[in-house]
Amino acid sequence: MYRNFHALALALALALAMVAGSAHASSGSTVLDVKGQASFQQQRVQIEKDFASGNYSELASEDRLKVNAALDRISSSVQGVDDVRQLSTQKSTEVFNDQELVNELLTQAAVDSRLVCKREAKIGSNMKTTTCLTAAERRRQKEDAASQFTENRPNRGQVELLN
Repeated sequence: MYRNFHALALALALALAMVAGSAHASSGSTVLDVKGQASFQQQRVQIEKDFASGNYSELASEDRLKVNAALDRISSSVQGVDDVRQLSTQKSTEVFNDQELVNELLTQAAVDSRLVCKREAKIGSNMKTTTCLTAAERRRQKEDAASQFTENRPNRGQVELLN
């Protein structure tokens, strides 16, 4: 019985991992994978196109500066190099760390910049309208509503002593 349960759990986990992997691959976000100067330049051009098209609209300006600085450092490191394995261990590590920084920031920005549309009827009306916001905007609205609720909530269970 337990053997069947574990096999089923493993099969379900593998299926979910494959679905998540295909969803990430089709999300449209650029993943930086530096192999050499030529591949890096192509990827950098694509990242810059994605910036211009608004794919990373929720990327904070300081994070955009970090991404650009990391891309500049990678560009100078792979200048004249066909394969990243030709770099010294230290340079290779620096390129890898910058690559990971870029991927982390861009992946989070792509998730936050994803447009979520919802059809809902406004209060007092039966007519439905479509409202589209980015995932980050929806999260901010939810957090703002929660903070307003807690700020306007009367003190429950607390007794004020008057002198």
